Amino acid sequence: GKLLLEKLANPSNNYDLILTDHNMPKVTGLEALRTIRTSNEAWQNIPVIVYSTDLGSISTSVEQEGNAIFLNKPVNKQEDLYDAIESMTNVKS
Repeated sequence: GKLLLEKLANPSNNYDLILTDHNMPKVTGLEALRTIRTSNEAWQNIPVIVYSTDLGSISTSVEQEGNAIFLNKPVNKQEDLYDAIESMTNVKS
């Protein structure tokens, strides 16, 4: 999560989509998502997919942040990931 935020802060980087695990050291995927949504206006509309084995309130919390999807690990079918990306970016695989 910390590295993700550092990469986003570099103005030479431009991202169309962020795919992140929730269970990361120092900054979780949910904490990173909240920072993305609140700290920089340019980041607010970047689609984010957070994946984790941790169900429960995490999935609801991710989707409440807006323009974000929660995927449960492991992603069993490649099509599930493709569908999530398509729904976030309107780009067909």
